[in-house]
Amino acid sequence: MIQGLPESNGYIYVEANGGLNQKRTSVCNAVAVAGYLNATLVILNFHYHSIWKDPSKFSDIYDEEYFVNTLKNDIWVVEKIPEYLMERFGRNMTNVYNFRIKAWSSIQYYKDVVPPKVT
Repeated sequence: MIQGLPESNGYIYVEANGGLNQKRTSVCNAVAVAGYLNATLVILNFHYHSIWKDPSKFSDIYDEEYFVNTLKNDIWVVEKIPEYLMERFGRNMTNVYNFRIKAWSSIQYYKDVVPPKVT
């Protein structure tokens, strides 16, 4: 365990789409939510979006090693979902609980609805 960080409450896997600004906003929000929930953030997956036509991956925009090192005293960050969890869900991400979080959700939503589903 990294000194100063409590044991994680689970994992947050975020899929983001849109243009560069929307992706950046998704990264910031994911970091904030992971910190608030004391959850481990899985490096975000950026989707190609037919309107924005941006095929960028996380590593095309961010230096992953720097990203992880910068946040190491604030939140847990991992590159991918651990194997034991992938096995639990039959290696199929569609079997994992999926939140369709509305824009501008309140902090109370994250406090009341998300934690029971994180692990």
